[in-house]
Amino acid sequence: MEKHRKSIAVVLWALLVLYLVYNISEFDYLTKRTIVDDDVDAAVVNLLNGTNPYKEPVVPRFKEMGHFALIGGGGDQAEPVWAYGSYNYLPLDLLVYTATYLCFSPLGSPLWFILTNVAFSSAALHMLNRILRVNWLCYIPIAGMLVLYLSFTNTSLTLLLLVAAAYVRERAWNHYVLVSMLLLGLASLTKVFTVIPFAAFALYELRAGVSARDKRKLAEISSGLGLCACFVALVVILFGLSAVLDSTDFVYSSGEVREDRPMGGLS
Repeated sequence: MEKHRKSIAVVLWALLVLYLVYNISEFDYLTKRTIVDDDVDAAVVNLLNGTNPYKEPVVPRFKEMGHFALIGGGGDQAEPVWAYGSYNYLPLDLLVYTATYLCFSPLGSPLWFILTNVAFSSAALHMLNRILRVNWLCYIPIAGMLVLYLSFTNTSLTLLLLVAAAYVRERAWNHYVLVSMLLLGLASLTKVFTVIPFAAFALYELRAGVSARDKRKLAEISSGLGLCACFVALVVILFGLSAVLDSTDFVYSSGEVREDRPMGGLS
């Protein structure tokens, strides 16, 4: 078994080295292929200049779909037609990346964004291994490839908050229910899909608290829900409720809102 483990580890480390070489050698291509770093960078810079990126069209977009120049096809035009749209990610995402931009902006774009994501995903995967306790010899190359994969996407922030919530829950520290709920609530302000684990966790702990008649746990659940609601309201109102909804929700769910918007490939 130990022999097979070492062989697997050698293969995984070789894959990590190859993936790292690929990312370095194709760095210019990757910066042109991805758009998330451009989106976040534009929104952050404009926010620091006093512009609300949820109200003003400051993020670069394709004006029309069907422009395949970026992936090798010709189409009707040799070059894509660019326009600008509002910021489509959630408010906490913008606030966190604005803070990291202030720290790492001397590195230039997109390096400040990449370094931020590497830090977020590395911290998340370190905590995850504290929960799973996988052998480091095999875990590091897998985690390293995942870190590289997430380096151009703000999903790394969501990953950090979700894993941190699970880590606190696993450690069962004092007030772990409250802290985990707050972390999941923050994650819901970065990606909408994290509302699902937030609701699942709240319902699970609520059931456990009711079954055990644990008044302390029930109080923590109530406090967590109240604090999350207050924080959501505060952050959303900061940028304008209607502007945030138009840019982050209705732009995808409403054909009327989406009709005149420039198009992008957001994840």
